Amino acid sequence: MNTVRILIVDDNEKFRESLSRSLRMRKYECFTASCSSQALTVLAKNSVQVILLDLRLGQEDGIQVSIKLMENKPEIPIIMLTGYATIESAVEVMKNGVVDYIQKPIDMQKLIKTINNVITVSKNSRDNLVGSSLDTCFFETCNEKMRHCLFLARQLADSNIPILIQGENGTGKEVIAEYIHQNSKRNTLVMQKSNCAAFTDSLLDNELFGHEKGAYTGATEQYKGVFVRSDKSSLFLDEIGDMPLALQAKILRAIQNQEIQPIGCEKTIHVDVRFLSATNKNLSAMIEEGKFRNDLYYRLNAGFIELPPLRERKDDILPMVSFFIKRYSRRTSEKQVLSPNVEDLFLKYLWPGNIRELMNVLQYACLVATDNEIILNDLPSSFISNLQKNGFIDEVISKKEVQTLEEGETNLIKHTLKRLNNNKKETAEVLRISRSTLYSKIKKFSLEESNE
Repeated sequence: MNTVRILIVDDNEKFRESLSRSLRMRKYECFTASCSSQALTVLAKNSVQVILLDLRLGQEDGIQVSIKLMENKPEIPIIMLTGYATIESAVEVMKNGVVDYIQKPIDMQKLIKTINNVITVSKNSRDNLVGSSLDTCFFETCNEKMRHCLFLARQLADSNIPILIQGENGTGKEVIAEYIHQNSKRNTLVMQKSNCAAFTDSLLDNELFGHEKGAYTGATEQYKGVFVRSDKSSLFLDEIGDMPLALQAKILRAIQNQEIQPIGCEKTIHVDVRFLSATNKNLSAMIEEGKFRNDLYYRLNAGFIELPPLRERKDDILPMVSFFIKRYSRRTSEKQVLSPNVEDLFLKYLWPGNIRELMNVLQYACLVATDNEIILNDLPSSFISNLQKNGFIDEVISKKEVQTLEEGETNLIKHTLKRLNNNKKETAEVLRISRSTLYSKIKKFSLEESNE
């Protein structure tokens, strides 16, 4: 298991060191900082996977610090630590991009579980498909189904009708939503986004509709929900199929009447919102099971776009490969390419994780490849296991190219050490393993002598 590197930002030195010690005992690598400037210095010099940030950071506001950290390192998830956890404070920190919060005194078991969950989610979404990260290869398509989707998106963009985007995970639903918004008359304002699967029922209600001061214990201030924040703009609700039935009725009213009623408010508020939603679930089947409202479904899909999975876009795979290799390749003087066998393999593989899986596989391969040509052994071991399990390797890969797991591991470490001039710290980082693990592998495979 790769060592997870954590940055603890807390102005209480005793708490900071105690938490760091507890995490190190559990095999996490920890960095510490007492303020935002120290935190930024640590992030500039070290690779960190998670930030633990105190809500009350001395003279600094933890929420403002979180915004500053996210501006500098948007890819690193932040978990807020607070001794003042209320629904209101939870909503406040999470609306600003903080992924979760833990109340002090710290329950280590809960913290470890939260860190591991955050790492998993972050790993799956690290290569987010939103914005410019996929612009060129996503919209320059040879596939007829995808061309039709883009045609529909352009045609529907300038209207105000709700649009439902359906497709498997990793197909680019959020990219299409952003594309629709950017081609609409509302593009002068930022499209607001909420993930229905990321909140508990009570927090999702708050996030969507907001609440009035005094609406419940701890509601010391008014909170404007995402509907109000989306006024005159577009609202994208991802994973709409995970929305609880009780909230579905409120969403239906918001779409029909363009009005909402915040928690604790006696009056309704008019909002002018363009509604976009997405799901990877079969909503028709959920209606039959009583898990999704029939009337809401028909309101949502006044406009409907269904994105094809990558396995139905075979003609786009190789252009995408070239695009991602160009982005991820560490080689500047020579162009990396797929070996003929791997190229054939990519075209035959079904890509259950779609474009996101393709991105992840190529990013890894570009990092570890020791030659211009990316071969089977340069691909992630989990990906190779899927190929073997589904019988794809035997069809297109000669036995000479297939090594044992130990041979592949030995060669990978050996070539990476050589490429990085035997720098073990950098080698461990590139291979995403701890230095102690690297040293044990070097000893096991007798690699010290071969790199001297």
